[in-house]
Amino acid sequence: MTARPESAGPHNNLGSVLVRRGRFDEAAAQFREAMRLAPDRIGGALNLGLLSVMQGKYAEAIPLLRHVLAQRPDRPDARAALERALVKRAGELRREGRPGEADSLAGESEALLRDTPPPR
Repeated sequence: MTARPESAGPHNNLGSVLVRRGRFDEAAAQFREAMRLAPDRIGGALNLGLLSVMQGKYAEAIPLLRHVLAQRPDRPDARAALERALVKRAGELRREGRPGEADSLAGESEALLRDTPPPR
């Protein structure tokens, strides 16, 4: 990343390439760097959130995807990934004996589904 180290875009792009190559830890580091360089842009948070869901790291994915949707509620990919993460994390919490937290996430998931616009 010598051409424009101050830019988040190359880090996001490299992270995406690394995901396709199965190098998830390196990809996550690139997405985190993109977030550090451009905290006002959603690309790094979105990509790290999607990767976290793909890896089953639901607790990590939820705040990232909430952040994305707070800025861009029109992102169906983030909405779908957040809904999946909420449901899966609620299941984990139930298995850990934390039903109150699980119910809260399940309710958020239901609200997300209710508020999802129909496909065009």
